[in-house]
Amino acid sequence: MNHHLHLFNFYHESEEPKFIENNLTRAFALCLKHDPVLLYAFLREVLSPEDYNFLFYVHEKDTSIDFDMQIETSTLVDETRKLYAIGLTDTTAREDWTGIEKDIDVINKMNITDLVISIKDIKIIFEVKRTGEDCKEQLRQQIAPFTYKQHIQVTPMHYTWSDMLHLIEQISNFYTYNGQSNQFINSFLQLVKARFSHWVPTKPFKFQPFFKDSSDLSGRQPLIQRLHNAVQSIGRDQIDILWDRTAIKVGKPWATEAIPDFIWGNDGKQYLIMDIWPGNVKQQGYALYSMPLDWVNAEMVTINGEVFEVEVDRHIKFMHFNKYITSLDIPIAGGDRLLKKEINTPANLHQISGKWYRDDWPKLIETLDEYFSFDWKQACKWEQNFEDSARSYLTLSLGYCCRMYVPYSYLQGLDSNQQGHVSVGMFLAQCKDAMVSLIEG
Repeated sequence: MNHHLHLFNFYHESEEPKFIENNLTRAFALCLKHDPVLLYAFLREVLSPEDYNFLFYVHEKDTSIDFDMQIETSTLVDETRKLYAIGLTDTTAREDWTGIEKDIDVINKMNITDLVISIKDIKIIFEVKRTGEDCKEQLRQQIAPFTYKQHIQVTPMHYTWSDMLHLIEQISNFYTYNGQSNQFINSFLQLVKARFSHWVPTKPFKFQPFFKDSSDLSGRQPLIQRLHNAVQSIGRDQIDILWDRTAIKVGKPWATEAIPDFIWGNDGKQYLIMDIWPGNVKQQGYALYSMPLDWVNAEMVTINGEVFEVEVDRHIKFMHFNKYITSLDIPIAGGDRLLKKEINTPANLHQISGKWYRDDWPKLIETLDEYFSFDWKQACKWEQNFEDSARSYLTLSLGYCCRMYVPYSYLQGLDSNQQGHVSVGMFLAQCKDAMVSLIEG
């Protein structure tokens, strides 16, 4: 369809944040107003069983459902018995806002709600944010005029835009099954996918097939997006979101982050993996090699009574300007045949790791030849990455990669509904903690 015919696209549309937010609220309200199936599903989601039964089992001839925007909440008090106050924001997980209506000391003169739905003596008000901004205080102020009336029951709630998109997509799919559609829903989905594509809900792992192989990017992407949502649910203070990865903070002097991913194992099975790189730079090496290294022989870790496989590799990393260039990864289990003698030692931390300038590379080659019994230069593409490059130096670190394997089927068991990514996030945090405990003894 021509994009000019979408209901929520405008000529010369402003990019001013308030305009975008108001347009988003208006679009959402129009979807609810003009799609009775969506409205019914929304009310069933939000209302208590008692209020739901009151609305739909006690029929009154003159009852109507009214929608308004930008209304002063004090004007709604006299006709209200029950108030649902909803904060709708761009956050990964729903929060518990129970009790935020209590102890409101100061009340603003004006308390404008973004949207209000009125049905009989029930009011549903919204504070809408297109970002993850904390709007509890704004919602508290909108609630405040109602708190002076003891007969009014107030129920604060928090929903995410992903929650709403999940509901809307369910209704859209229902129409598709019946050979129908609704232009308001279609246009709203187009608006969201164009401006806020990260709101579009991801399927639980239980309903997602694993990608076919490493070249299957279209099959891999939905898994990564769901994993990204799971990691974000752990809490923003416990994760790092970088341009090329979403990591869980380790916060130890010997390692900074743990990174989950998906792979096909050498056994032909599907896995979620979590990697931690102890001693990833020389500074971390000082902390790492001051601890016992018995953990490098570990083969398993236990979480919640479940045993998961662990593999440890020596991770000899080559960097330039603190950027990863290449590495030599030698397994602890069965890797001795690739070594003439052990390279990852406290002595070598001081003697081999660190910065090597080009003039000293012949000495580095001679040194590494003393340790490796395979063609390490070919393995790390030495000529291409260094000799034939314009690089004047490299930085070498002698660390490890500690990898944990979680069968994908186990992950699917944790994530069977739309909020299941939160359970996955909690499990990932447990994985990180278990690996840290393993390494620190």
